[in-house]
Amino acid sequence: MSIAHFFQQLQHRLNTMVMRHPIEIVMVIAYAIPLLMMDTSVRGGEHFGYWMFEPMLFAFIYLTRPYRFYYFSWIVPILVCLVVWQTNDFAAFYFYSAQFWGATGIMLIALCSFPFVKNNQTFVYHHFKVLLHLILAFIAGSIIVGLSAILLSWSNVLLGIGWDLSVYTKMSLFWAYLCIPLFFLLFEQSQSREEITVSPIFEILNNFILGPALIIFTILLYVYVGVILSNRHLPDGAVASIVLPYLLLGLVVYLLRMLPQSRPRWHRFFNIYPYLAIIPLGLLWMAVEVRIATYALTVSRIYLVAMSIALSLAYLILMIPKIRQYRLISVIAMLFICSITWLSNPTQIAYQSQTERFVALLDKLNLRDEQGKLKSVYEIRSRLENISSVALGDWQNLKSTKDYLVNEIPKPADRVDWHKYD
Repeated sequence: MSIAHFFQQLQHRLNTMVMRHPIEIVMVIAYAIPLLMMDTSVRGGEHFGYWMFEPMLFAFIYLTRPYRFYYFSWIVPILVCLVVWQTNDFAAFYFYSAQFWGATGIMLIALCSFPFVKNNQTFVYHHFKVLLHLILAFIAGSIIVGLSAILLSWSNVLLGIGWDLSVYTKMSLFWAYLCIPLFFLLFEQSQSREEITVSPIFEILNNFILGPALIIFTILLYVYVGVILSNRHLPDGAVASIVLPYLLLGLVVYLLRMLPQSRPRWHRFFNIYPYLAIIPLGLLWMAVEVRIATYALTVSRIYLVAMSIALSLAYLILMIPKIRQYRLISVIAMLFICSITWLSNPTQIAYQSQTERFVALLDKLNLRDEQGKLKSVYEIRSRLENISSVALGDWQNLKSTKDYLVNEIPKPADRVDWHKYD
């Protein structure tokens, strides 16, 4: 390809991008330019809350392209800015909000999955193509940000122009908010009308690395199940940390096989893989039950339960040919994120569960009187002097529960002062 042809093709893509995405481009510019005039030294990112919503709003407007509402979609960013202005415009407020990141994750899945076509091959190809374009846009934008920082440093060395740290920050934010979405739009034009094709590198990765790795992990898991059955004991709770990545990897590799390949391998294994995953799913749920029954709920275990439910539903879809539509897996992923961020409060649930466990351990060790208050320090010390090995384990569980309540879970000021149990 000659240089002239390259620039002609680039100009054609830029013209196509401007014609197809005028509102996205205007919004990107409108968000980027004010960053050059913002005060980046404010605490908590005051007045930067508006920019936290920019990726979400960009994705929303991008998804409205096929509909007439697209020409009125510019109203949504204005309304969101008005709401942020009237409520809280600190970036830190949204950065530490589970609901905000939940909405961002749902919008990302919707961006990759839209328009949720029924054909599995088309859906998977579109999903990973958009995800790849997002990654490439982030890399290209990061290069531009790095180049701008290098140019500022060179101007300082060669021309003696001293730049304040805030200038570097402003320029980095400006180029990031400007270039990343524009690069994404540019990459999206590149394959809009091409047939479904994949790189030979992907075929090598899928056929000779991911596929064999999944087969080996499956064999090892079934060997572990055989050991459990021969020894007649339940799986340890730590098995969840092994089975969960295995099921996630298996799901991704299984979906990737829907992409067209010249010589796909391991047909027989992948034809029965969803059914082979039944036993690992059973191991996962047994491990989850053991952990919760022994140590009660924590925030991470609540996420584990929600993810186990989502994976069980996803594999159920793969097992039943009549409902084997991969777009349903995207819907399950969005419902999973919604359930742990919007429909429930994992921190509150974990706090209540661990508090109940703490009180139960106090009663088991007989450390409370009839009024529910702690017994005297002298009596507690006398118990510790003659403690049995079984009771020692309960004391250790009591301390670990107290440490979790004190150090891991944020508590409002009106809750119990757990430090008195030290």
